Amino acid sequence: MGKALAVGDKTYLVQHYGWGCRPQYTPGVVQKVTPTGLIDIVVGFGKEPTRFKADGSQQGTRHGYLIDEMGFAEREVDIARTERIEAACNALQAIEPEKLRNPEVLDLVKEHERLQTALNEVRKLIDAV
Repeated sequence: MGKALAVGDKTYLVQHYGWGCRPQYTPGVVQKVTPTGLIDIVVGFGKEPTRFKADGSQQGTRHGYLIDEMGFAEREVDIARTERIEAACNALQAIEPEKLRNPEVLDLVKEHERLQTALNEVRKLIDAV
């Protein structure tokens, strides 16, 4: 595991759901570190701590949370960046040209302007990444 955690430190816990799925991150706060290296972390809005081994894996389960290797502030930046990328992808996929029957030139011009405005908005989202 990365840096040693101390009582009161914020950390993210990561859970992997399988191939092709993005890992899910849940914030937690270190409540206790035992002399043997076990770490109790209060997960999310919970009240009872979850125990982790010194290697960062959740004690007592094979497919539970792992303590994130990345620091809390770094992970927050990474999560925000990932959300911005996802928003840009969703906005780009949402752009659909109108199905115009027997379009007049004016209709084509209006449709071009609508699509260009939508693409400009997507570009702003991409630039924010």
